Amino acid sequence: MAREVRFVPVDFQRDSLVAALERAGQDASRPTLWLWEGVIRYLSREAIEAALDAIASRSAPGSRLVMNYTTRSGTSRWLSNLVLSAIGEPIRSSISPAGFAALLATRGFAVISDTDATALAARASIRAGRFDRWRWAGIRHILVAARS
Repeated sequence: MAREVRFVPVDFQRDSLVAALERAGQDASRPTLWLWEGVIRYLSREAIEAALDAIASRSAPGSRLVMNYTTRSGTSRWLSNLVLSAIGEPIRSSISPAGFAALLATRGFAVISDTDATALAARASIRAGRFDRWRWAGIRHILVAARS
């Protein structure tokens, strides 16, 4: 059970995540569960790496990172980027599962699981039709990594 939950607002493209976490009182000496969802594809590769550096620097052994991301290239990525750009939210990055594993490994995290939405739906016995919108937006992954 979590001792406490804090939402820390930050503009990953402009703000210092470390400074925001310090202001919020995050204790880097205690294991932390990081939940990072719905933002990665909108960030540049540099912003993703800077955020991972900040998370790693504030993660005691035993910390966990849970994040979601999409992988898709070609026409479907181009189409979703066109729509999202029109509303001011362009897709700025797409990193493969192996790419995320490598980024995390260099920061002291080991991937425990990295599961795509289709596999999650199958495990939960959800008919694929409910996930058609996921296919249009890209293959969504949920990744869990641990800091040793």
